[in-house]
Amino acid sequence: LNNADASALSWLTPDALASLLQQAWHARVADPADALLIALDQHATYANANFAWMAARFARFVYVDRIVVAAHARRRGLATQLYDELIRE
Repeated sequence: LNNADASALSWLTPDALASLLQQAWHARVADPADALLIALDQHATYANANFAWMAARFARFVYVDRIVVAAHARRRGLATQLYDELIRE
């Protein structure tokens, strides 16, 4: 899913994805696996300019690093489901 939309996200090797998931505060896949959300909190050590911007301004935060929905599954509310679950947590 991630690499299918790498132009909007960023390309991840399997090892880079595994590293990102190890740092994730919240990571979910919609069932079936047509959508993905990965979020980090302030404790992550993530070399990303947007994450660094948040870390410089907030003591506590949740940073949604990526959310992606497969092209064939768009407009079915999967992203909304993933965001709603993140907000509840």
